[in-house]
Parts: sequence; structure tokens; C-alpha cells
Amino acid sequence: MAYFHEVEKVRAQFPSQWPLFLQQLTISGFHGWDGQVINFQFPVTVVVSENGGGKSTILSAAACAYQHEEAESSYYASELFRDTPWERISSAEIHYVVKQGNNIRQFSIGKPSRRWRGYDKRPKRNVYYFDLGRTSPIVEQIGIRKVTKRGVEELFSIDIEPEMLKWFRYVMGREYTSARIAVADADPNVPIGILGLPFGEYSEFHQGAGEYSTLALWSRLQTVDPNSLVLVDEVEASLHPRAQRRIIHFLLWLARQKRLQVVLTSHSPYILAELPPESRLLLLQTKERREIVTAPSVEFALSSVDDQLHPDMYVFVEDSESRTMARELLASQSQDVINRLAIVTVGPSNVVKLLGGLCKASKLPIRGIGVLDADERDGNCISLPGSEAPEREVFSDLKKATWPDLAERFGLEGSFVARSLEDSMLSPDHHSWVSSLSARLIVSSDVAWSTLVSVWVKRCVDPATRSNFVKAILDNLG
Repeated sequence: MAYFHEVEKVRAQFPSQWPLFLQQLTISGFHGWDGQVINFQFPVTVVVSENGGGKSTILSAAACAYQHEEAESSYYASELFRDTPWERISSAEIHYVVKQGNNIRQFSIGKPSRRWRGYDKRPKRNVYYFDLGRTSPIVEQIGIRKVTKRGVEELFSIDIEPEMLKWFRYVMGREYTSARIAVADADPNVPIGILGLPFGEYSEFHQGAGEYSTLALWSRLQTVDPNSLVLVDEVEASLHPRAQRRIIHFLLWLARQKRLQVVLTSHSPYILAELPPESRLLLLQTKERREIVTAPSVEFALSSVDDQLHPDMYVFVEDSESRTMARELLASQSQDVINRLAIVTVGPSNVVKLLGGLCKASKLPIRGIGVLDADERDGNCISLPGSEAPEREVFSDLKKATWPDLAERFGLEGSFVARSLEDSMLSPDHHSWVSSLSARLIVSSDVAWSTLVSVWVKRCVDPATRSNFVKAILDNLG
């Protein structure tokens, strides 16, 4: 049973082997949404935001996009977005784009005044919605207390299937001998999760919160139809970090087996770290409206919902290589200014450009500036010195300068260091150059890269270029 590399297996098969896929949602007219577009680019997607930031609205809107094969199991906006004594919804619309085989089609439902309309035109697809974050403590559930009292007898049970049980053991990290859902005569409408360990069975009344919520999810997921849309709110609820990572491995596997589309919400760095950048969506609240950030870094996605850092200004860069370059350039001119900045990796260039534009227009509640790699240009951001990707820029410039100072910095013989650097550059994938060099020199990749960049800044970047880069940062800092 393979637990790893599921991301690459899914990538190899997506999108050609997914006949049904919700590609895009546009929500407007309620809960602070005014036409933002949400694009889904991977079979398993995770949405992150502050509490009340709109994650559950996305799940509910997605649930309403399809008509279930069994009409009574369908979700309706009139139920998920109810009018109450405190709020009234009108002039609302959910527009969505779906893939059906080789066809791309557009649909919408809306509430122009008093009633939601458009349900009859929805495409067919089964939708399953699980809200793990709102499960009340087991001892407070009257139904559970009723069916676990003395004298109650079991009527029948449904076993967790063998392959699913293997995954349940893996996620929870325990060697369960069995897992099943039982129905008792006291109330057939209240299923009870039963787990088995070598010492015997125990019901969910005595299980941990993570055990019973995950077992309940498993019992539903094993019956999910192929090609369905699965929505899970707060997927990490009550799970420890290792289990959070492993449940993503499972969901990737299940999505691949059944060609499911899975949309999750989470606040967990462990969840985000197990998914590729194209799987991540960040809802960012600016001064004026909600913005959708596609493919943010884990660091930025989590820092955006935390207030641990209090810098005078944020410097948004693409990745750790870019962060090292920006830091060394700043340190070459003014070490003091670094203490006033937070250099944050945010993801690909489109994320840097988005944040740079929002900062330049003073739409974020923080001061910041976008710094692109040298091979990218945008009017709202500045760029690192040069014209190529970071690794190509640094290695090529240092090679032209005949690898100055590097033997001394690494404490190794000069010809060996030069040969190791040139051999690393033979790979057509420049992203592998640093790791290849670190293996040859027996140092960490971080040490190898920071050493190269430090020498590159001092020996290859002319003083005027260094000064102009730092000045652009300082001008924004004020």
C-alpha cells in the first residue's frame, strides 16, 4: 500500500481522467462577496482564511452547483443561505463553470428577489458535504446517550471495507483489528461507531474526538459514488499533526481511485504542506474587498491568518531562494533595516504581483512591497538584479568571475569547489543545482545557497545596482 507520491500520480492523470469537474465559481450579492472568482485547478483543493473569511460560503456555493442523482439528496441555496430575522439575501448569484466529459458548460443559480431560481437547469452530479468542525462533544449528544445505555441491543452493523480500514489505521497510527458502524434497537437513526483493538471493541462514547469523527467520515466516504464532489469543512478537526498529514495522503488516493473532486477548508499548516501549490486558495481580506490568492506558499497562507509578526513592512518574494537574495542585498547596504522588515515567501510570481499591486494601491491593512525574480517584470513590483532565474543568475555570474572567494568560504580546495560547481550546472533543471552542489560539498542546501548568494552580492552585483534595489525598499518603508 503506497502512501506517498500521490500528488504526482494525480497530476499524471488529471484532468484527462476526471470526466466531471467544477472548474470555477463566481459568487456575488451576499456575505460580502461581490463577484470574486474561485478557480479550482486540482482534484483536491484546500481553502484557508480567517474565521468568517468566506471558506464555508465557497463549500456551500459548490454544493448548490449540481443536482444529485437522488433529488432528495440535493443541496439548495435556500437552505444553505437562509434568510433570517437578521439578514435578507437578494440580488444574489452563483455562477459556475463545469467540465462534463470533453465539454465546458456554464450555469448559474440566483435570487433576484424573494426566491432562488435556476435549480432546474443544474447538471447532474452527486455531492457530499461533511462539516467536521461543528460536531458537538459525544457526551452532549442525546441520541448517543440513549443508544449506549444498558439493555440496548445491536440490530446490525456495516464494516469499514478492508482497504479503507488499512488507510484508517495509517491515518490514526493504531493497529485497529476492526472498524464498523452499528445500529441499535433504541434508535435506528443514530449510527454508532465501533472500533476494535486487541483488547476488544469500544464504542464512540469512549473514543477520542479524532477517532469518532474520522470513523464517521470513513463510513460515508466508502459509499461515495465515483466522479462525485466531496466537500469537507475543517478537515483537521481533533486530529494530531501526523494524522492531519496522513489524511491528505488518503484523500489524494481516494480522489484518484474514484475520480473525485475534493474541496477542503483548513487552518492547519500540516494540511497545506501536503498539497501542491495549485491546490491552495487563500481568501485575503483587504481594506475594500475579499481577494482570492491562488497557489500561495504555506508560510504566507498561515501568516495571513496570524498576527505573530509585527514588522514595519512586508517584502513579498516568490520562494526561499529569492528571500536569501533579497536579504543579502539589504544586508550589504543596511543591516539595521532588516530588523524592520519581514521577508515572506508567498508563492509564484502571480501571487507576488497581486500582493504588490494591492500594497501599491494601499488596499492591504499592512505596508508591503512585491519583489519578483529577475526574469519577471511588473509595474507594481521591483525585481531582483539580473535577467534570469535566481539559480541561473547566481551560478552564471560567479562562473564568469571564476568562482571568487568560494573555496575559502567553504573551507575546501579551490579546484574541487570549482569542479563541483560546474558539474552541478550540467543539469538542465536549474532548480536542482543547489541540491547537487550541497551533496558534493557535504553541506546543507541552505548553507550552500546562502554562501553563493553572499559572494554573488559582494563580487558580482555592482554597487549602484545594490544601492538602487535597497533604495526602492527604503522608499516604501518611509
